[in-house]
Amino acid sequence: MDVLAGLIEDLKAEAVRIQAQARPLRLDEMSRVKAIHQALPQLTAALAVLTAEAPAPMITYKIVTDREGRLKEGARTACNFWNRFVVPRLSIVIRLDLFTADSTTIARAYKPYQKDEVVYGVVEFNTKYLDQFSEGGIAGTIAHEVGHTLGFGWEQWRTLFDSASGEFRSQAVAQLPGLAQMRVETDYPPGTCLSH
Repeated sequence: MDVLAGLIEDLKAEAVRIQAQARPLRLDEMSRVKAIHQALPQLTAALAVLTAEAPAPMITYKIVTDREGRLKEGARTACNFWNRFVVPRLSIVIRLDLFTADSTTIARAYKPYQKDEVVYGVVEFNTKYLDQFSEGGIAGTIAHEVGHTLGFGWEQWRTLFDSASGEFRSQAVAQLPGLAQMRVETDYPPGTCLSH
């Protein structure tokens, strides 16, 4: 980057030196000044890209399958919600897809995995409910499933609370005092019990 910054300054100085002649410029001098003035914006833009700080990791999404853009709208709202409150250590990509089942399962999230410094979460939405839910209902469901991708419900999550009472342990409350007022679900069937 220092080399590029030095090149930019050298070219600026060369253009000034050529234009400061006490005589009319020759054709080759005019061509050189013109080339320098054409190159400087691109070189300056390249330097800006190289010196820009990397953006903070975010939660984003990739739509695998959708129905009339309903998942996309819900995903945008859900990711914007989480990005207001969470700055993850690594970028997170939620892969959204559909499944069809005549069941009470509205949506499901799979255990997240990490590859190349990115966390991936897979969320599938049941088309039975996608067709019935409002835009807000879809966004709320996706936001809930993104929570699972963030870790709610998996192994490390279970160390944060007492599984008999659902009360968060003092270490977790010390990190986030609002947890003192919350309880983890301790009833209902597997898949929801101790995961919400």
